[in-house]
Amino acid sequence: MTIMKKQRLAHKAKAVGRSLGLVTLAGALAACATATPQHPDPYEKYNRSMYRFNTKMDTAILKPVAQGYKTVTPKVVRKGVTNFFDNVHQVPTIMNDLLQGEFKIAGWDSLRFVMNSTLGIFGLIDVAGAAGIQQHDQSFGLTLAKWSGNKPDSPYFVLPLLGPSTVRGALGTPVDLVTTPIYYVKPVALSYGLSGLWAINKRAGFLGNEKILNALTLDPYIAQRNAYLQLRAQQLKNSGKSPFMPDTIWSYQYELPTDDAGS
Repeated sequence: MTIMKKQRLAHKAKAVGRSLGLVTLAGALAACATATPQHPDPYEKYNRSMYRFNTKMDTAILKPVAQGYKTVTPKVVRKGVTNFFDNVHQVPTIMNDLLQGEFKIAGWDSLRFVMNSTLGIFGLIDVAGAAGIQQHDQSFGLTLAKWSGNKPDSPYFVLPLLGPSTVRGALGTPVDLVTTPIYYVKPVALSYGLSGLWAINKRAGFLGNEKILNALTLDPYIAQRNAYLQLRAQQLKNSGKSPFMPDTIWSYQYELPTDDAGS
């Protein structure tokens, strides 16, 4: 077989792979876009209005800034920034572990926080993850849901700028804010700057996905809503699982694939 034929075959193989990937993603989005009577949307009129507002703000401000950030920031730096904020979020996670009575998990999350804050240089390096103690996220909204027995979950609710949530999640947001160490950083301008960096770095991790999502669904709002509610159901289901399970791959939540900005 000539080199040219090999190259053509390789090109066709890549094309088939991309096509299969899009078909798989389309199937997932189709499932997300189906009606879900178990997750009513009584605030749909408001939610759609806020969804449009958030989309416009993202297009005008956050997305261009995230694109510039990704262009000028090396991948290794973005990875360090992601690790740093993941580590900071362990503080409210540990608090919510305790509020939910998950004392064993609180111990593992505390160990992860200590390891990454010391050996990992303030969380820039995920030393604990390399040791098998995986990232575990909690929020006060999930705590409220667990206190209520998770049945039924509260309705979908879109927050200004922050995006998809539920009523319980929205009620828990102020608590999440005041239990995050960044809230207490002084001067206040530095606290705001760190919060902005978190948002920009997070947004940079999803650049490029919106074109695929919009192309494969007739109603991006419904796709986002149902995908988020399915994600939240997984979070509630897995909230009591240990983040340390050697010899297994443990995943706390499922997300659509992102690019390398946050990985």
